[in-house]
Amino acid sequence: MDDYNLLPKLFQNLLEILNDEEYYDVTIEVGNDPYIKIFRAHMVILHYRSTYLRRMLSTNKKNNDGTLVHIKLPNILPEIFQIILRYIYSGRISLEEYDTSDIIKILIAGSELGLQELITYIQSFLIKTKANWMEQNFNLIYQTCFENDSFLELQNFCTNLTSEEPDKIFKSLNFASIPEKLLITIIQSDNLQMEEIQVWNHVLKWGLAQNPELSSDPANFSKEDFNTLKNSLHNCIPFIRFYNLTSDEFSKEILPYKKVLPKELYKDLLKYFLDSNNQSIKQSKPRMAKKNNIDSRIITTQHAELISKWIDRLKITDEIETAYKFQLLFRGSRDGFTAKKFHEICDYQSNTITIVKVKDSTEILGGYNPIEWNSDCCYRATKDSFIFSFRNRDDIESYILSRVKDEQRAIFNSSGFGPSFDYGLILINDSGLCGKNYYENQIRETEDGFYVEEYEHMKNNKLLPQNLLMIEYYDITIEIGNDPYVKFFRAHMVILHYSSTKLQKILTTNKRKNDGTLVHIKLPNISPEVRLAQNPELPSDPANFSKEDFDNLRNNLQNCIPHIRFYNLSSNEFSNEVLPYNKILPEELYEELLEYFLYSNNQSIKQSKPRMATKKNNIVSKIITTQHAELNINPEMDR
Repeated sequence: MDDYNLLPKLFQNLLEILNDEEYYDVTIEVGNDPYIKIFRAHMVILHYRSTYLRRMLSTNKKNNDGTLVHIKLPNILPEIFQIILRYIYSGRISLEEYDTSDIIKILIAGSELGLQELITYIQSFLIKTKANWMEQNFNLIYQTCFENDSFLELQNFCTNLTSEEPDKIFKSLNFASIPEKLLITIIQSDNLQMEEIQVWNHVLKWGLAQNPELSSDPANFSKEDFNTLKNSLHNCIPFIRFYNLTSDEFSKEILPYKKVLPKELYKDLLKYFLDSNNQSIKQSKPRMAKKNNIDSRIITTQHAELISKWIDRLKITDEIETAYKFQLLFRGSRDGFTAKKFHEICDYQSNTITIVKVKDSTEILGGYNPIEWNSDCCYRATKDSFIFSFRNRDDIESYILSRVKDEQRAIFNSSGFGPSFDYGLILINDSGLCGKNYYENQIRETEDGFYVEEYEHMKNNKLLPQNLLMIEYYDITIEIGNDPYVKFFRAHMVILHYSSTKLQKILTTNKRKNDGTLVHIKLPNISPEVRLAQNPELPSDPANFSKEDFDNLRNNLQNCIPHIRFYNLSSNEFSNEVLPYNKILPEELYEELLEYFLYSNNQSIKQSKPRMATKKNNIVSKIITTQHAELNINPEMDR
């Protein structure tokens, strides 16, 4: 007989011992008033099954007078201890029988009693079968696991969830009740995979939930309402990376709540979003690029990340610096497998990836084409194309990468074929074949043809960080004016050289250095802005204005302001020239200007009528005048 078959009888006998009314030698008082229950047990079993009970029993020795040992467990509910006591005696527990909230209580009690095997088992059970419940009750799980060093598996679950799938936390049933400390832990992480505007919206939602008396519309806020919300968000604001927002997001989502921001931060943000060339303000460190859920039936985000590294010619161990989004263009099962359909959808698309699932296997094939597909029956040259395979879809390391070796024959376009990397990988309707030819390695063990179960064609979109898009290629800085009012400008030497004879001379004595240091020149005799002639007593720098100074200037200009066509300014001009004097503008006008210049798509605000061109160009001609040059001749009408 198999020894294992004897175990059920042993388990049964041990449970019978638990119910024994004659040989027990310890009583256990569990719970607190008014709900207390007394359990009977056997010291020898408790001693060897629980490290905590072993310590308690060592300080509660059996008396010679026959009095039973009595111990108290006030922190455990009686019904929970009853479940655990059965486990202690039998070594068995069926967690499926209990509500998840009770399983958490069993876990906590098991930890108090030092039942490490039970702790490990329950954590594994929760992660495998109750993940959705834990996401919905994240606050409870987070507080529970980080209050106890024994719950490492649950701690890892929470840490991964906060960085990789924060949406699930923010959408959980009890998000509004999570403590501030936990919220800050989440939003301060560099690994938080979430757009910054979503971070702001969730923090704002949390702040409003702490103050349910506040209106949902900030337009209805009183000064006290803003102060209340400001106090609630005070410790969270420093961890929101406002500089990672777009100007549109700042205008629509942040500006209505500007009064909850520290004044200096708000001023810096205005300068930053209005002046795209402003590099003086320290920007936020970008968070980890969000791992896009890829719209594919063949590959996972892991495959997509590896392919992205191949595109950038990175090593497998390198970190991805450029984020990519794989946009599905074509799917065989959806659009048909014919070459004609492929070319209808994918011709003239560049930077594309072909993904193929080989029928009746776990094999994946694919290729990357950085140039456009078309149907002209010609070879196209590129040095950056490659083909690849994964022998087993579930084994990310089972790949073969093969880069092009004959650049002139990298891609073959034909209306009769689907995507064709010559014979390295060629698809003909729902079949294909792989050879070697013009690529370094053969990506299959055989050159036999194969049938296609599914294939997809994706466009590879490079996602540049916003702050990178703002970088200018200037190579010179110019210092204008004298103390106390000096202003710095950035420019390009080649333009200055050919635009001004004076600057040309200055630049000849200020050569660019080989160490990459920017050229810096000074023009102290040029004033950065016109003096405020009607109020000579005012400082030249509005940063030094008092409230009375702004009032005086506003009074002088109140009849002029309505005739200035502010909407004809650029956002940089508004930021640099108007914003420092915003207190002289009517409040409603200022708010509209902010909204207009920050939100690039705003068409709701009536713009100023453009003025006539400011200067009639003098024309260098011995035959025609500027009047002739201004004449708008339409060649279509002359025909």
